[in-house]
Amino acid sequence: MNLSSLHARFYLTLVGVVAGLLVLSGVFSYLLFSEIFPLAESYSSTQRAIHVSESKIDYLKKIVEPGVERSSSDLDTIKSMFYAPSAEHAYDIILFIESAGKSNNVTTKITTPPSDTTATVSVQIAGSFNDIVKFLRAVENDGRLLRVDSVSLAGSGNDLTGSLTFVLQAL
Repeated sequence: MNLSSLHARFYLTLVGVVAGLLVLSGVFSYLLFSEIFPLAESYSSTQRAIHVSESKIDYLKKIVEPGVERSSSDLDTIKSMFYAPSAEHAYDIILFIESAGKSNNVTTKITTPPSDTTATVSVQIAGSFNDIVKFLRAVENDGRLLRVDSVSLAGSGNDLTGSLTFVLQAL
């Protein structure tokens, strides 16, 4: 082999390598600018949006959470106003009626207690008119939701007897 043939092959190989490098750099540039950069920008903007959303969620939690806690305690208070048919609640109602009667000088006798199947309560009462009115106010102001179905009184002066029927509003 002569030297000029070797030079020619070298230059030909060099031109081939440079051409290959140019093709590869063109493919790389095409992929970089048409595929990789737009996907990277889309990923970055999605990450920013997620961060902004997380910040907004944290802010809303700080605002809403105390209200939810208050609402939860309000719901417990509201639920306690209703009669839940059970032996425990029936016992509480009976104790309350007897206590309200004693504290207002009204004799009470529960003739129909609440039960698991009914929220109706019938009570025989005896006392003065003023004491019976105080008793009714105590029942009304207790906080339990109830509807008075009937009140009947008989007698004269400070010796009244009668009956009271009310329905506890159940859940």
